Amino acid sequence: MSISINWLLSDQVIYSRADGDVSLEDLAYLSNSVDKLCQQTPAASIHHIIDLTRLGKIPLNLVQIQAATRSDQPNLKLVWLIVLHTGTPIIQFLLTSLSHFFNFKFRIFRTLEEGWEFLHQNDERLPAALPILAMPFHPVPESPER
Repeated sequence: MSISINWLLSDQVIYSRADGDVSLEDLAYLSNSVDKLCQQTPAASIHHIIDLTRLGKIPLNLVQIQAATRSDQPNLKLVWLIVLHTGTPIIQFLLTSLSHFFNFKFRIFRTLEEGWEFLHQNDERLPAALPILAMPFHPVPESPER
């Protein structure tokens, strides 16, 4: 499994991508990385776009997922989680369940362009034009264990 994460739009929109099968450790890394970026930015609110179009298998035990991604402090800066995926029923179920645990809003879109258009319509700070996606992403330094 490979997780890439970085700012798509500095201090406003995080972009992450999962390639292949995802483990609980991968989910913990992603959660810690997002928390770290949120803590480092002076912005009062940010969004996160996560690209799951190349996702393989994912853990299905909600209790284990919740434990792996739990934070000591709730992430109050995160406004929207935009998920790029085909919207399969299992992903929809997991996101709906987790959104209740962690109190976040999400939408699923098939393309980055559709997700960006939604964010632009809901946050006037964001430009209409989608920023160019810079690859490769640099991993966020490991956060302390939760």
